[in-house]
Amino acid sequence: MLAALRAALLACLILGLSTALADPPRVKQDPVARFMREASRLSQLSPDEAAWRASDRAEPYHLRSELLAETMALVQRYPGRVHPERVGRTSQGRSIWGYRVSDPGTPTTRKFLVFANIHALEWISTEVALAFLEDIARRPPPGVEILVIPILNVDGRLRAEADLVAGDDRAYRRANARGVDLNRDFAVHTDSHAIWRKLIPGYYRMPAKPLSEPASTPWEHRVGTPR
Repeated sequence: MLAALRAALLACLILGLSTALADPPRVKQDPVARFMREASRLSQLSPDEAAWRASDRAEPYHLRSELLAETMALVQRYPGRVHPERVGRTSQGRSIWGYRVSDPGTPTTRKFLVFANIHALEWISTEVALAFLEDIARRPPPGVEILVIPILNVDGRLRAEADLVAGDDRAYRRANARGVDLNRDFAVHTDSHAIWRKLIPGYYRMPAKPLSEPASTPWEHRVGTPR
């Protein structure tokens, strides 16, 4: 009887140990530390980007790596006010980073979403979003939480950056890496009525179904039920 009990206890111990080794407990990562690790790695200019930035061909806009460096500085400068958040991933697996800004001294009663660079070449929208982020980080509106996403179409943006750095400033980039126009990938109002759709239909390709792209699906629960 005692031998059987010992054998049963040993079996339970072995089973528990095997389960623990096969499925170790997951440690929840701090979102700020995760952002800082990734942004530190991606905020360095490549040799080609550095050469372009030093040349007379350079544009006054931020490259994505430079924008990450700027937002890293904001997160460090305003702890408790600026909270980085990975809001999703692109179809190629890249992180889409957003930044939640609020006044920690007042309870949140309203929330707003601001995103930019939905089309690959709309760099001016990223500059506006970054300037807005810097402004509200200095003076967060009381009772308001604002999520700012400076670059939504990360894959398309990086393709456009590569064109520019390579000296090709005539390539037209609108869609993401899979050729989908993210501005036509919402749950409602996906049809485009612009005349350009008839003149250059290749740039206005419709997705097979709404919310088909990873960059689009996070918004369904963030903005609520469409009306």
